[in-house]
Amino acid sequence: MIVSQIIVAKKCTELWLYGNKIRSKGVSILAKSLINNSTLQSLDLSFNQIYDVGVFELTQALSSNQKSSLMFLYLSKNGIGNDGASYLSEMLKTNQSLKE
Repeated sequence: MIVSQIIVAKKCTELWLYGNKIRSKGVSILAKSLINNSTLQSLDLSFNQIYDVGVFELTQALSSNQKSSLMFLYLSKNGIGNDGASYLSEMLKTNQSLKE
């Protein structure tokens, strides 16, 4: 995935993937690149097909990255259910960078 290569290169500060039909597998690849990223500040994954499994992958990556500078994470219209909301809630208890 080209997007993960850009993120790994640590040059990307904003990434807008709104409505790109990204599914859980795509989010898993993206999440792996977020584990060590310290430059991405805004990530829009709205209107995709991420669901709870994808949210789990994202929250695990963001929870393990103590140097994350991600301030804005947009996940609307992804079919996220109660489990996904729970994963987000747990991640937000320790995340120091997210604002919105």
